[in-house]
Amino acid sequence: MSQNKKIVAELLATVGIQINGINPHDIIVYNENFYDRVLSLKNLGMGEAYMDGWWDCERLDDFFCRILSEGLENKVRSSWKIIAPLLRANLFNMQSLARSRMVADRHYNLDNDMFLSFLDDYNQYSCGYFSGSENLAQAQINKMRRSL
Repeated sequence: MSQNKKIVAELLATVGIQINGINPHDIIVYNENFYDRVLSLKNLGMGEAYMDGWWDCERLDDFFCRILSEGLENKVRSSWKIIAPLLRANLFNMQSLARSRMVADRHYNLDNDMFLSFLDDYNQYSCGYFSGSENLAQAQINKMRRSL
């Protein structure tokens, strides 16, 4: 069992929730990356992991009721066992503001000729409105007229 899985399992156990347990409020985890995501992104990570189908729960209302009524978030804030991996994840996060600028410079500050090679006659990225048209040029005109 990974360290992050162990931490998440122990946290959930404090409020009576088991991973892959038999109770309706227990969660079923389908993707092992769930644990890293929850510890690094907290509530947002849990929500996004759910939307991506990484975990499920028969009774989400009971699951969240247990987490909220037992103050699980406060337990997370006061535990060095949990804070240490979070600090590590944040310190070594490759998605920093400085790195995002470097990636943007590398990928988006390219010569206009490259972009003009795949954009339509109006230099638009978005898809056209094809109702009543059979080609992209007319669909783009339809889209622009709809936005007026």
